[in-house]
Amino acid sequence: MLASFCKKYVCNRYFLVCIFLLLAFFWFFSGSHADEQMTNKASDRNYARQKVQVQQVINRPVARQIRLSGHIFADRTVVIKSQIAETVATIPANQGASVDKGQLLVQLKNQTYLAELNQAKALVAQRNIQYDAVRKLHRKELSSALQIAESQTNLKQAESYLATAQKNYDATLIQAPFAGILYDLSVEVGDYVTPGSPIVSILDDRRLIAKTDVPQKYVQELALGYAAVINIANRSDSLSGSLHYIAPQADADTRAFALEIAIQPDQNPNHQHLAAYAGSTADISITLPPVQAVKISPALLALNDQGTIGVKLVDEHHKVVFHAVEEVKTDTDGIWISGLEDQAKLIIQGAGIVKPGELVAMMDTQDTVIGEKP
Repeated sequence: MLASFCKKYVCNRYFLVCIFLLLAFFWFFSGSHADEQMTNKASDRNYARQKVQVQQVINRPVARQIRLSGHIFADRTVVIKSQIAETVATIPANQGASVDKGQLLVQLKNQTYLAELNQAKALVAQRNIQYDAVRKLHRKELSSALQIAESQTNLKQAESYLATAQKNYDATLIQAPFAGILYDLSVEVGDYVTPGSPIVSILDDRRLIAKTDVPQKYVQELALGYAAVINIANRSDSLSGSLHYIAPQADADTRAFALEIAIQPDQNPNHQHLAAYAGSTADISITLPPVQAVKISPALLALNDQGTIGVKLVDEHHKVVFHAVEEVKTDTDGIWISGLEDQAKLIIQGAGIVKPGELVAMMDTQDTVIGEKP
């Protein structure tokens, strides 16, 4: 009976075609349903991702500055002290006046020292004549070698006496060791001074030095010759200078490096009297070479678990990543940061509600990009 059934139906080619079409029909619709389910699941996953808005980064060269506090000093300040005990006779110079090298500032009474000097000069002249006479006699064999030695010794003693007298007399004439400003006059006419008593102070006004300290994180970026602007505290004045000294090692207590900025007259043609700024407190700005940076809103900055400052980006896998950055400078309308690559996708909306490692859906943005304006 089974054989009869197969012969009648299964072997019929029309029957086989119908069976094939029926199987194909069921396969087609079952596959379409599965694809639809997979598509729906993928859509659900995309729909579940947090949406963020990003913009691409374009860096620009940005000049940097280090801002420090310091003080201004004269390059040289010398206190001239008395070498002898004597009374002040005259004071030809005035306090605060400009003086030339070698100019007489204060004169002590020197009549006694002048007399001793003249006497010493006369004695040297006499001893020279005696020495020459003895030598002439010796050539004629009219004097002994002992007489020549005695005469020569007497001459040397007279010359030593003259040197002492000259030194004492010169000590009564207080002169400027270099051109500058008579910064402080410590005596008046009639004052009695002793050895070591301060008489005048001379300030070298040809160059000023601004001294400050820089944190060690910046010292590797500095080099001699870098330009600096020195703003005088509580005044509208500013001076120009250049970095001329960097300490070779940090202070043991503060771990900061000492810096000195030279302020030259040719750098400040509008300031005729630089000495007036000596002793002032100053805000110092040192210009560093430009770096590639981009301006963003400070609100986009974030901290990771280690306390590092950075921003949140979206990588090529649509995953949020934290990227450390460094502050370059701050403007009124934003902050300049470095450390981002060009074309990086910076999250500008939604950064506060997504975490690193999270998959996100990026929203469409306008044609503008971060960093378009320098």
